[in-house]
Amino acid sequence: MPRQPLAPLVLLLTILAAPPAPAEVLPSQVGRSQIGHPELTLLTGGAFSPSDGLARSGGSGGGLMMGGAALWGWNDRFRFGVTGFGADFGSRIQSVRGLGGSETPQDLGDIETEHRGAWGVGWRIDAMGPHTRRWGRPFATATYQAARFGADRQGRSLETRSALAASLAAGWERAFGAHIELALAAGPTILTADETERFTSAHLEWRWRP
Repeated sequence: MPRQPLAPLVLLLTILAAPPAPAEVLPSQVGRSQIGHPELTLLTGGAFSPSDGLARSGGSGGGLMMGGAALWGWNDRFRFGVTGFGADFGSRIQSVRGLGGSETPQDLGDIETEHRGAWGVGWRIDAMGPHTRRWGRPFATATYQAARFGADRQGRSLETRSALAASLAAGWERAFGAHIELALAAGPTILTADETERFTSAHLEWRWRP
């Protein structure tokens, strides 16, 4: 299996090992050392470079990924909660040749012979770094989810199976007002079942904080 990117893991370990840094306290952070209402997160982005088991040769090599989470903050250093995702791994495209009314074979165009994707639900934990004065702060996130992998052809199911999905991602987040936060993150996801397969995602997160 190809070596997975180590940057999200390195960032996660660095944040966990670093002592809390003094930072300007924002109004939205007052009392957040106690566990209260969850932050609601929506994410959208792309799934890229799936392994051969997910996107066959000749495929589009990835597609849209969407998801969401409900995360509880603790001490302005960690978030944890439930999450889910859905990812499109693209389609297998095959060129068709035939007579097409002539005596010599010719190209008749391309057809989609297979489409693949996965979805899952499970747990997520974030570790947040220190605040900067203007630009937000870094964070690292890890998820562990029960997933469902599927392949279809023009709406007809070809294969479905269960798997476990584990992911690591590194990102940067910034608050816009007292309740809205935006973040960019990217990292690898590994699906384990009969075979170990992987894909990389990059996404934008929109969060609402009570």
